[in-house]
Amino acid sequence: MSTLEGGRDHRQVYPVANPFGARLQERARLSLEGATDVAVDAAAAALDLAYVAGKGTLFVVDVSRPDRPAVVGQLQGLGQGRQIEVQHGIAALTTRPDGLFICDVTDPEHPSLLSHYDTVELATGVCLSGDLCMIACRHMGVEIIDVSDPARPAHVSNVLAGEAQSVFVDGNTMYVGAWMQREVHIIDITDPAMPRVLGACLLDGFGDGICVRDGLCYAATGHHARGLANRRKYLDYDFVTAQMLQEGYGGGHGLEIFDVTDPERPRLLSRLKTPPLFMTGNDMWGVVVAGDHAYLTDTYNGIFVVNVAHPQGPYFEGYHRLDVLRDEAYHHEPSIQQLCQPATGLALGAGHMLMASPQTGLHIIETPVAIERPEPPQVAPRPSTISAPAPPELAFRSDGQVHGVAVVDERLVVAAGTHGLYVLESALPCEAVVHAATDDFALDIKAADGYIYVAEARAGFSVWRLVSGELHRVARCRDAFGGEAVRQVVLLRDSGLAALHVGTNHLALMDISTPEAPRCLDLLPVGGMMYYKSVVEGLFDDRYMAAFPLSPGIVWFDVLDATHPSRAAVSISQQLCTIEEGAVVGKGGIFTIFRGKYAFSQRIDDIPDERGAMALWDGDVHAPGGEVYLSGRPTLIDDSLYLLNRQTGQVTVIDVSEPERPILRHRLTLSGHPERIVRHAMMLWVCCGHGGLQRLAL
Repeated sequence: MSTLEGGRDHRQVYPVANPFGARLQERARLSLEGATDVAVDAAAAALDLAYVAGKGTLFVVDVSRPDRPAVVGQLQGLGQGRQIEVQHGIAALTTRPDGLFICDVTDPEHPSLLSHYDTVELATGVCLSGDLCMIACRHMGVEIIDVSDPARPAHVSNVLAGEAQSVFVDGNTMYVGAWMQREVHIIDITDPAMPRVLGACLLDGFGDGICVRDGLCYAATGHHARGLANRRKYLDYDFVTAQMLQEGYGGGHGLEIFDVTDPERPRLLSRLKTPPLFMTGNDMWGVVVAGDHAYLTDTYNGIFVVNVAHPQGPYFEGYHRLDVLRDEAYHHEPSIQQLCQPATGLALGAGHMLMASPQTGLHIIETPVAIERPEPPQVAPRPSTISAPAPPELAFRSDGQVHGVAVVDERLVVAAGTHGLYVLESALPCEAVVHAATDDFALDIKAADGYIYVAEARAGFSVWRLVSGELHRVARCRDAFGGEAVRQVVLLRDSGLAALHVGTNHLALMDISTPEAPRCLDLLPVGGMMYYKSVVEGLFDDRYMAAFPLSPGIVWFDVLDATHPSRAAVSISQQLCTIEEGAVVGKGGIFTIFRGKYAFSQRIDDIPDERGAMALWDGDVHAPGGEVYLSGRPTLIDDSLYLLNRQTGQVTVIDVSEPERPILRHRLTLSGHPERIVRHAMMLWVCCGHGGLQRLAL
């Protein structure tokens, strides 16, 4: 009789084998700040070098002695790395708000920068294939660029693919992991200039990393399962409940395998789950396949080795978790598992796994099986030499994106991304009469009293003048922003002040009363992540400026005493999408577009959310189904509100001559990505990124 086991014998209580296989051992680690991803050059004769995307730095690491990895070269001055891919001595590194860096790593001890490319949105995922580079740009889909000359990358096309996180190319087909949509989008790139969506794999978790081999698509997933449609449902919970788990809370993690031999009708073969987990921050998942095994990174869960010899019956053979996470600042949500340092990137070396972690650097991990060298995917086709057709009212196009335009002395001055500044004649065709290079991307431009103010990304904030037909820079402010990029400039009426969007979570208040000597008065945290140009245009009541980060809402600052700006209020207090929502100040009030509706308010603390906002109808009759979902960032010109949606190209015009009685006038769709509109010479001029500067009749 066994009292110890609660019965007559020991058969009632006994251990069960770990379902995730053997615990794998770490052979060595190398501390590298902010290491988010690691790659090897699959085309190299030997896999003795690893390339690590770190904080502002590309590291080249000798891993020929796995017990003693050593940095042999590094390239600094880059943005915070997200993903890296290396092909034939060329490294492509995404850095989210700072775009794409292309580097020459043929000399491991002296890597060098070849080019810095201005992507259409946050550069997140990357894939090199032949002469093409594909960049996953979140809500703006995938941007395809020609890198046949890596020192001069050129835009080829852009295709929407959900919230694109990662991208993989196999021959003529591109696969995109769509994050919140829980999908893999399958796209035909036989003609890279005209991508064509074929189909989609429906995932049971948020989509990210992909690998395709022999007609099989392997997808790494995370966060919540498809059953939990409302991902913010349990935002305020302190504990994980049984109901939450049943609905799929944290249950989206794992590996899914699809047969994609017919890309228009992908077929699910199997779905293997890693431990349930939900934790924001470092929320990225990846997969590499070699031989009969898939190697999976699952952030706070660690890494897993999966036997996929039989795709319909995969099983775990081993796993490795990093040290327990001690930083309490990360604990925003109730935890299902004990949290460990995140594993965010993985590559296969010669007989070992290479794993990157932002907090702890590069790790060399043993494997339970011999690693087969991955077979490279088929190379994508050469990019088409046929350029995209010009829109009917194209006024100007450069090799860079047209981000902004300002009127100076009856001429148009354009901020053209990688190609700096252009001065144009406003009569069609708008010929460039002056060009000036900027030190970094020209991302935004405003003008007042003969001075031109430019957001120059990591080169800071600059002031220019147009004198005797030439552009002259008269001042620059760079050191006040902690190395973060300046993405937007807003002039605050006649106050002598300007507001700048800096990095991803700060708003800078600038004194420009003496334009030749601009000063940063304060760098203000907004309390959330700011994505694309999140400063509200205008100054309300001569004292309040605002920004709209992803959350916590529209954040207002009182700048009446500019030497001591203070946080004044938060409006709406919900998550905002900067592509289709926003606010603008004018006509004695604040105009907002939120959740497809319109609102006008005369107080910063009384802006209604969607329950108190106004729906607009297509026509005078409020018939069922006639309600129009308003979408786009608002700009106020005279008595009209123009909503510009960068994702879809749609422009919506609302008559607000009576702000309390708005009237929907018309909608149109432009080519490119409209982000800025101004009035000049009885015309409207719209900045459309790679679609150039387009002209519309009033």
